Amino acid sequence: MALLSFLSKPYHKINALIFSRRSQFEMGDSTSKEGMEGLPFHPANVLEGDPQMRAKTLCLSGDGGFMTGLWDCTQGRFMWYFKCDEVVHILEGEVIVTVGDKTERLVKGSVAFFPIGTASEWHVPNYVFKLFSHRNPTPTAKRLFG
Repeated sequence: MALLSFLSKPYHKINALIFSRRSQFEMGDSTSKEGMEGLPFHPANVLEGDPQMRAKTLCLSGDGGFMTGLWDCTQGRFMWYFKCDEVVHILEGEVIVTVGDKTERLVKGSVAFFPIGTASEWHVPNYVFKLFSHRNPTPTAKRLFG
């Protein structure tokens, strides 16, 4: 009977029970670079220059499966491997991204999606500042099955 009661709940409530326990409403300022912290590049991934990157988390779901934050980087060219699904929205500057045989120039206002496992080359001519959203299915799967 308990299972029947559970299954009769609206989908969004079931989804919240399974996937978003411990999550709550959060808000972050996507215009402030204050609080951004430096992150190291793996030396083998740097192809040209001395790019410096920084990031900060704005919002994080309770299970760690979804995160939004800010990231910036100075001039350089490097390989980037996506360990989760990522949507980027360029807020300032530009980056030229190559995935396989396709090259795209992302500028202020550009939005792009990179699926988990994507290998890419990033060329930052001067500077780029982006808002990102990550979806990582691993935390939920580990919690449910492991």
